Amino acid sequence: MVDEDKAAGGGTAPPIEHEITVEFVGHEDEGAASVPPMDEAPVPAPPEGDFDAQARILQLEDACLRARADFENFRRRVERERENQRREASAESASRVLPVLDNLDRALEAMTGNEHPEWFQGFALVRQQLWEALQASGVEEIDALGRPFDPAYHEAMLLVRREDAPPGSVTAVFEKGYLLGGKVLKPARVAVNETGAEGPGERGEGDG
Repeated sequence: MVDEDKAAGGGTAPPIEHEITVEFVGHEDEGAASVPPMDEAPVPAPPEGDFDAQARILQLEDACLRARADFENFRRRVERERENQRREASAESASRVLPVLDNLDRALEAMTGNEHPEWFQGFALVRQQLWEALQASGVEEIDALGRPFDPAYHEAMLLVRREDAPPGSVTAVFEKGYLLGGKVLKPARVAVNETGAEGPGERGEGDG
């Protein structure tokens, strides 16, 4: 039987191959046009509530900065006022004590060569302790002797004429002057060599 079939058909028939072709018409262009490129896609706007919250945050930050600056200015102002009050209190206290110091200086000057040296030493010790207490409060002595006369620090009590001193210089100190924090508590009362000062018009040795 096999041989007859082969003879009749001239051999085994080759298998039939089916080719299927699928074409997409019209959909490719449509899809490409409907999807915009990534870089051209619109950025969605945040909700309106987010803008309000951000603005509120900025307002609060600005308010905090202003409050901090105001507090710092207030703190500095209070410190300055306290410092001024301390200086005024120190100046008032020192001004009350300085006359005592002047009297001790006069007493020591009068006791020079006294027959009771122990008294002199006692007064000198009291004077030294009092001066150290004033120094601890910031009081300074005005350096006047030999300096040019300065009406801001000196008070001319006497005008003299001396050849061994520059004109307008302080030749003698009658009462010492004092400073506190750079401000004059008490001007030094001095004698000035002939010119450069306004005084009572008195003349010392050598007047014609």
